[in-house]
Amino acid sequence: MKRTFCLMLVCLLAAVCCGCRNESAAGVSSAAASRQASSRAASQASSAAVSREETSSRPVSPETSSAAPSSREPAEGELAAWSNEKIGWGQDLPRNEKNQPLRCLTFQEKYGRFDALFLNGGAGVALTFDEGYANDTTAAILDTLREKGVKATFFITYEFARTCPALVRRMIDEGHTVGNHSWTHPSLPTKSIEEAEAEITRLHDYVKEKFGYEMSLFRPPYGEFSERTLEMTRRLGYRSVFWSFAYLDYDLSNQPEPQQARERILDAAHEGAIYLLHAASPTNAAVLGDVIDGLREKGLSFVTPG
Repeated sequence: MKRTFCLMLVCLLAAVCCGCRNESAAGVSSAAASRQASSRAASQASSAAVSREETSSRPVSPETSSAAPSSREPAEGELAAWSNEKIGWGQDLPRNEKNQPLRCLTFQEKYGRFDALFLNGGAGVALTFDEGYANDTTAAILDTLREKGVKATFFITYEFARTCPALVRRMIDEGHTVGNHSWTHPSLPTKSIEEAEAEITRLHDYVKEKFGYEMSLFRPPYGEFSERTLEMTRRLGYRSVFWSFAYLDYDLSNQPEPQQARERILDAAHEGAIYLLHAASPTNAAVLGDVIDGLREKGLSFVTPG
């Protein structure tokens, strides 16, 4: 009887101890779960704070201010993350009541944040000439501009700068703006970032060294660009200059008739116009004086893009 009682007492004590151990283990498990939940909450709060800090310190354009985080613009330093989809530029015929091409207005609103110009910002018109290679007409164009008292912008390639240094020197000395039209005239979106940058910087350094002149305006060859090349150009300290008027004047074997060219150029006149004319065109050299007079008769002055 006494032995039976002792056995019962031992079993009872063992059960109590086991229950205490189970209770203690359950308490540890509960505390661990609580700590893990607290850690997750703190981590989420910290991530949210970092996200808010990054967002508040990153410039936000009007186009992306309401965009979802997944569609944000690449941050500074993420040049490769910008879209390199090639976009071709050319103004269309539909115009507004000011005679400005509607496509220029659309592209100016969309890409102006990259410091790109499709229309000039202020009043007046800008005469710009593309200079891809040596020609027999640039000197005559410079003569007319000097005679009419007009300053223009000449976008030059390395080939032109190398073969026509006297003309580049004259442009600078007579107060015209010399712009960068790339080293070899490629479509920049077809190049790597390093190659595209070199197309601009090599010519920039060449002109600075040879002529003591620093260029700040860039015209993309063929008018082809991407968001990446626009952002790259902006970071290099350049403004991309497109145009609001151009016509088929670059084919030297099929030049437009002067009278028709004159009328077409003047009919397209508008405030903020950026004219793209190829300096190698004999037609442009022949009609330039009349074009300048005609634009002035319309009350327009002449300015540099910007």
